[in-house]
Amino acid sequence: MAVTIVDVARHAQVGVGTVSRVINGANHVRPETRLRVEAVMHELGFHPNAHAGNLKRTRGSVRAIGYLFAADQRTLSDPFFSRLVLGMADAARELDYDIHIASCKDPSDELNALERMMRGNRIGGMVLTDTRVEDERITLLQQRGFPFVAFGRTGNMLASQKNAPHSLPYVDVDGCAGVRQAVSHLIAAGHRHIGFIALPMQLMCAQDRLDGYRQALKQARIRLNECYVVPGGLTEAAGEDAAQALLQLPTRPSAIVACSDVMAFGAMRAIQRCGMMVGTHGDDDVALIGFDDVPMAAHTTPPLTTVRQPIYDIGRDIVTMLVQHLSGGNAPLPPKLILPELIIRESA
Repeated sequence: MAVTIVDVARHAQVGVGTVSRVINGANHVRPETRLRVEAVMHELGFHPNAHAGNLKRTRGSVRAIGYLFAADQRTLSDPFFSRLVLGMADAARELDYDIHIASCKDPSDELNALERMMRGNRIGGMVLTDTRVEDERITLLQQRGFPFVAFGRTGNMLASQKNAPHSLPYVDVDGCAGVRQAVSHLIAAGHRHIGFIALPMQLMCAQDRLDGYRQALKQARIRLNECYVVPGGLTEAAGEDAAQALLQLPTRPSAIVACSDVMAFGAMRAIQRCGMMVGTHGDDDVALIGFDDVPMAAHTTPPLTTVRQPIYDIGRDIVTMLVQHLSGGNAPLPPKLILPELIIRESA
């Protein structure tokens, strides 16, 4: 196993940010601390990777990473997005890095926007989110040899890893396992007609979560009813519309799994507007489960049962992994796959 920047920090009893500043020649490090870190680096045989060295030589001290998001899908008012960005920003600050955030509203201009961010030696690496089944952004970054870490896997990443394991660093949540937990919980409570509000299917996480839904039904020997799978979006309005469509079916579902808490909030509104209660109080009620566990989920009426993914921690992990990739050891970092947790509240 190659020695990483985290190993150096642990042995030197300092933070990762301090090690990173020593590597990049920053002035605001105490001389005795610098000597201790350098001694540990020598003792462990740690060597910053070639890309980090090139950055230092050609750009001075490049201590910034880039993040480009699609403004038509996410806004800072989205509780998932805001928690993720907060985690990224906090980790970057602790590591003495800046984050350059840009948005792109026109999907056709996304690759051009990404190219613009990579020019001019202003950033040393990129953070990607909302990964897709076939993600042209990753293809572009690989072609340019530009460092990146992704939140989520993609079809082309997984294909590449068959030949080169751990060559593409990412942090991801096992959405398949998370939804499987949620649906199995509903089945154990006696539900057999379970609706599913999906994310946009071009997203890799949408595919994973749909697989979890199908697997749970198959395991319980419940026939899949395709009418119960309704496409959603990334907004409350999308969740409300999808739930409304499910509730108008001749045999409506007695429970619904929404692939995000934001969509579950919209579904909750649709259920209540139809004169039903959210939960399992009687035959006319509809159980509801979300995915994410944003802070608001515990304070809805009723409180939302949901699949928890540690959004803030994921934001921190992405940035930490990218900084390690830029200034760490000479081997690729292994990806990180997180198992989510079902949080049971009153809605199911």
